[in-house]
Amino acid sequence: MTLTSSRRPPRPPSRRLDIDINAVIEMLVLVEGGAVSAGVVRDMLEAVVDEVEEADETDRREDEALRRLRSTPLPKAQARTPQYDTRSVYLVSSEAEPKVVKIGVSKDVPGRLKSLQSGSGSPLLTLNA
Repeated sequence: MTLTSSRRPPRPPSRRLDIDINAVIEMLVLVEGGAVSAGVVRDMLEAVVDEVEEADETDRREDEALRRLRSTPLPKAQARTPQYDTRSVYLVSSEAEPKVVKIGVSKDVPGRLKSLQSGSGSPLLTLNA
C-alpha cells in the first residue's frame, strides 16, 4: 500500500507497507463518528510512513558502507623470508647415571655442555644420535 499526502509529493515506494484492513476500517469508523479528525489519522499514517522511510535510509547507508568495504582492496601481505633454525640437537648423559639422558638444543653445543658440566657432580658424556 502506498500512502501519499497532499502536503508532500508522492515518493517511489522502496519498502512495502502493509496495513491491516481491519485497522483501516477502524480508523474510518473513528473519523466518521467524529472521535478523531481525518487530519489526525493522516498524521498517524504519515508518522508510520516516515518510520519506514527512515528504516529504508538506514538500510541504504548500511548497504553503501558494505559496498565500499567490499570494494576496498586489501593490502598484500609481504612475503616472509624463511627463517632457518641454526640450533643443534644434543644428547648428553653422565658416567654416574648413563641411562638418564638429557636432550636439548643449542646454538653453541660445546658452550652448553660446558655449562651443564659445571652443574654436574660426575663427568658428562655426549651421545651420538
